[in-house]
Amino acid sequence: MAKGKKKQPKRYLFEEVLAFLKHNDGKSFNYKQLGAAMEIDNESDRFALLETLEELKHQGFVIETDIGKYAAKESKTYQTGTIDFTTQGTAFVIISPDVPDVFIPFKRTKDALHGDLVKVFVHPQHGRGKAEGEVVEVIQRRKTKFVGSIQINPKVCFRGS
Repeated sequence: MAKGKKKQPKRYLFEEVLAFLKHNDGKSFNYKQLGAAMEIDNESDRFALLETLEELKHQGFVIETDIGKYAAKESKTYQTGTIDFTTQGTAFVIISPDVPDVFIPFKRTKDALHGDLVKVFVHPQHGRGKAEGEVVEVIQRRKTKFVGSIQINPKVCFRGS
């Protein structure tokens, strides 16, 4: 081992690798690329890096995208709240009074109706704008009964006026 360089403890390496992969979200690296980025230059430390990657994979923090290529496991943020539609067709999900509303674009409201309890995936926020997301599932309908008429034919159904 070179003078002045101390061997990094495995726990520190574990946290450093995970932080590096999360910082480079969406990209995958092999152990040599990770070693070069983290300035690991001797064989025994690279072997410890490879063991750390396998341990992270085993614990579910990292996924192996290709043989020998690793990336941080995507951490999705889900929230539950009541959906409130605007006149333009977009919506906001009201989670609680102390949590900011989540904006839902028109095409990402799924089959939710005004006032439904929904589960939304909140996209990672870039900048200072409002949090944006998409409806994943409708948990509970606010209205379960609807008034109208329907005409049922053998192959087609029509909504009456």
